[in-house]
Amino acid sequence: MLATDDFRERPLGGVIEAKINLQAGWIERLYRAGVDWQTEPYDIRVILANLANASNLPVFEKYTPEAIGNLKRFVGRFLPADDVHSRAELTHLSVAS
Repeated sequence: MLATDDFRERPLGGVIEAKINLQAGWIERLYRAGVDWQTEPYDIRVILANLANASNLPVFEKYTPEAIGNLKRFVGRFLPADDVHSRAELTHLSVAS
């Protein structure tokens, strides 16, 4: 159904819709099952930018600064190792939180 490459555009996962033929036997159901992503592709750097601007976004209004800092550190762990610029910004953002 899903393989490692399927998460390239959704590194933190997302919501999928499973497509299963309920008339088929169990083995065939699993073998021929398909999926459609319900979550649009996203970029870790965009999520981090949103977290850096969390105080201006209503979706984060109930989060404490500590919780936002924890989210930044967690999401930052998924940056590609060679993304030195974003990692440097994350270090700055973590100190500022």
